[in-house]
Formats: sequence, structure tokens, C-alpha cells
Amino acid sequence: MAGGKTTKSFEGKYEILSLEGTLSLEGLHLHTVLSDEQGNVVGGHLKEGCIINSTAEVIIGTLEDIQFTRDLDKNTGYRELKVCFRKQNERIASLQAIFSFLLSITRQQRI
Repeated sequence: MAGGKTTKSFEGKYEILSLEGTLSLEGLHLHTVLSDEQGNVVGGHLKEGCIINSTAEVIIGTLEDIQFTRDLDKNTGYRELKVCFRKQNERIASLQAIFSFLLSITRQQRI
């Protein structure tokens, strides 16, 4: 929920209608839109602990020369997205971290 300080959990099976955000060495920031069996739609930040019931078809694009970081914005109090150019050795470390993260999600998947 926009500007919300609490987390709302949903039980049941949902279809992923949309999933977008950023993955970086500092963590991830994902937004999702989900639909239940009756077609009711909910959306918001995707938090840790979500379980994939059967499959999730996810395509991840990389920008090898770009680095996503988060810096504290004194005005908002949030760690806001910062985009900058990356050095060659940082590219390899970033890709390795992303693949490790994806493997950890796959291992948590329940079929």
C-alpha cells in the first residue's frame, strides 16, 4: 500500500499479472499485481516469504554497464534508487550475486 508502514498478507492461490522492480547487490525492490481465482486484483510490494505454487515465468534483463544502488534521501527518509555507470570487475560480481539469488528462490519453491 502506498506510503503504508504495515504489511498485509494474503492466503490462497494467485496469478502473477505483473512483476517489476530492481535487483542489485544491495537487495531487491519489487512491485507486483496479483489476481485471485475470482478475478479480484491486489498489488503492492513483494516481500520475502512468498511461495510459488506451481511455476513463475520470469525474465530478468541486465544492464551490464549500469549499477543500481540505494542512497538515503534526507527529505523522504527512504533509500531511493540511484543509477550510475559500473566498472568492469563490478559487472561480474553483480551477475554472480543475481544468479545466486535466483538459485535461492528456486530452492524455496514448493511444487
